Amino acid sequence: MKWKQDPFKKWVKANCGSIRPVVLYGFDAGEDGRITRSKSYTEDAYDKRFPLEEWEWYREDCVEAIKRMGLPQPGKSACFFCPSSKKHEILELKKSFPDLLNRALEIERRALEGVGPAPAFRGGGLGRSFSWSAFIKLNDKQQTLFSDAGTPEVDCGCFDG
Repeated sequence: MKWKQDPFKKWVKANCGSIRPVVLYGFDAGEDGRITRSKSYTEDAYDKRFPLEEWEWYREDCVEAIKRMGLPQPGKSACFFCPSSKKHEILELKKSFPDLLNRALEIERRALEGVGPAPAFRGGGLGRSFSWSAFIKLNDKQQTLFSDAGTPEVDCGCFDG
C-alpha cells in the first residue's frame, strides 16, 4: 500500500481530473487468490478490470500469444529495489542498470541509518537478511581475486572434430 498503491492513487487524483480511469490488472486466470484479494478492495480513485481472467487466459496462453506476435518473453516484473530480488538479479541490475543499483544502495544506506521518515531497517539491509551493499562489495572483491586478466590463454587440448 505505502509504496505502490498510495502513490498511484495520489498520481491518479492529481492527473486525471474528472476522468475516472480503468486500471487493467495483469493477473492470469490461474491467480485466483490475487484476483479475489484485489477485487475485495474498493477504490475511490479508479475502476478495475482483469482482462486475462475475463478471457480465461492462463500463463501458458499469455506465453503463446507473445510468441505468436514474435516478441521476446518479458522477464520478472519488480521494482529495482525489491527486497525479494535474488542475488543474481542484483548483479544483473549492477551490470545493466548501474544508476538504478546506485539508487537502491542509497535507499538501503538511508534506511540503515534511519534517515528520513521511515524507521531504520531491523533486518540486515535491502535484502532483508543481507545488505545489498555488503553483497556487492564482496562480489567485487571476489571478481578481483579470481580475475583472469593478464593470464595467457592455454589450449585445453580437447579435440572437437
